[in-house]
Amino acid sequence: MQSKEISFLTIYRNLVIKNYILYHLKMLNIHFHKRIVTKKSMDYQNREYLRSVVLYYQDDVFLLNTLIKQLPRSVRTIQLAGKLDNGNLLIIPSNIKTLRLGDNIFDSLVIPETLESLDMGSLFKSLIGRSSNFFPTSGLVYLNLGSQFNDNLKEGVLPTTLKTLKLGSFKENNEAYFPKSITDLDFGDGCRNLKLSSYNLPPDLVKLRLGKSFNGPLLPGSLPNSLKKLILPEKYQGEIKQNTFPLSITSLKFELFDDDNPGFGIEPKRRDLDLGLLVDLKSLQFGSRFKAKNAPSKLYKFSTFSKSFSKCFEKMPKEILSLEFLDRISNTKNLDLGLSSINVYSLVAPSISKYISIPETVKHLTTRNFYVNPHKTITNYSAPKHVVSFRDIYHGHDGKNRDYSKLTKIKALSTYFTYNYEKFILPTVGNLKLLELNYIFAEDFLMAIVPSSVETLIIRGAANIKLPLPKNITSIYISSTNYHFLNNISFRKEPDLMEIIKVIDDSNDIFKKLIKDL
Repeated sequence: MQSKEISFLTIYRNLVIKNYILYHLKMLNIHFHKRIVTKKSMDYQNREYLRSVVLYYQDDVFLLNTLIKQLPRSVRTIQLAGKLDNGNLLIIPSNIKTLRLGDNIFDSLVIPETLESLDMGSLFKSLIGRSSNFFPTSGLVYLNLGSQFNDNLKEGVLPTTLKTLKLGSFKENNEAYFPKSITDLDFGDGCRNLKLSSYNLPPDLVKLRLGKSFNGPLLPGSLPNSLKKLILPEKYQGEIKQNTFPLSITSLKFELFDDDNPGFGIEPKRRDLDLGLLVDLKSLQFGSRFKAKNAPSKLYKFSTFSKSFSKCFEKMPKEILSLEFLDRISNTKNLDLGLSSINVYSLVAPSISKYISIPETVKHLTTRNFYVNPHKTITNYSAPKHVVSFRDIYHGHDGKNRDYSKLTKIKALSTYFTYNYEKFILPTVGNLKLLELNYIFAEDFLMAIVPSSVETLIIRGAANIKLPLPKNITSIYISSTNYHFLNNISFRKEPDLMEIIKVIDDSNDIFKKLIKDL
């Protein structure tokens, strides 16, 4: 009898301990995302769960250091917002793993060897006048020197543990010694005539970005054979031969910037881009300056700024699964898709239009409605019956009608919320299971507008979610920047919410991940 009592007490104790641990793990999941912290908000009720904080402070650095000391030891990431009156010395405690300085510059930093990620911010230009061991000698994995950095990097300056390095306004005459540990290198946008052969690039480099101004020579053999991802400017004028790129390349991107777009109705003469040797190439992006020759048949993703898809390839690859049009096209009459024989699974197009024929293989459709006439309304959206998910990326004016009532076949919808509830109409019947509403700011969000079929809801922005929840809702993803809701909700009074609420960073494309399960 006594052994049975002991067994019962043991089981009961284990259940209590299990529930206690689960409660704190869930609280950690909800509150570990980024929070804005000021002197006034240090009494945040769940501060012991904080992991990432934005310190918004505009006084002197002494008071900032005091505030940092008062942070709980659980904090791992500090981001500085605002601008300090002076920045003599910043002291970072050993529990911090990530530091972002923002628009601040400091004469001296006390950085622990335990720091793993450092972003020097937008004002850091030079190492002149700073000690030779300004950066930690070990431990640092990620280093962003900022958009204005333009100085030599002598041997021994950078830690040997570094994996990612971003150089800002690095110039071709700058001296640089790169640790062999680096796998991701960004030369920034200032290196116009950079000669890669002049530098000992890390032997295990996987990703390389040669920024906006780069126009230096790309000689065969100048890029390491370990390279998989290469980013060049769209306006690159240097010679590109068939053997220019290493055979290891899987992703090739020609980056287009706002000030070098040729403009509507203008297409420069296209250059041949021979991809015959890149048999492992999976992802390709370029605009209207290139025409791909000998593209690998298994190229699965192609992104373009060009208005004429058929001119992008000498011979169309048959296995493209993801196609993305990035240009702001206002007249879809001139858009030549030519997709009838291509097995496209995911398509990003300027807009749904009778001028665009959506292949039956397309399951995921995204539209970009740029330059919407403010005097017109957007009503009665429709999507092909074979489309599983529909993303409406709306870049027009607020207050337009958003009538999705005809989308009764799709399972997932992502759109921009209209503040006027009367003009925002979702399908009341249908198969809609996943709904994403983007950028709701400081509004009371009424759950009554959510269709009863929806099981997963993603709400981005600062919506004040009004309870109760619809019965079918099993998950709600909300932005970590929704401080009003997260700081005021009581999970002890509403314990069921802990099973439903999931916090995500705004950069997390959870919609794209979830549609794979539909």
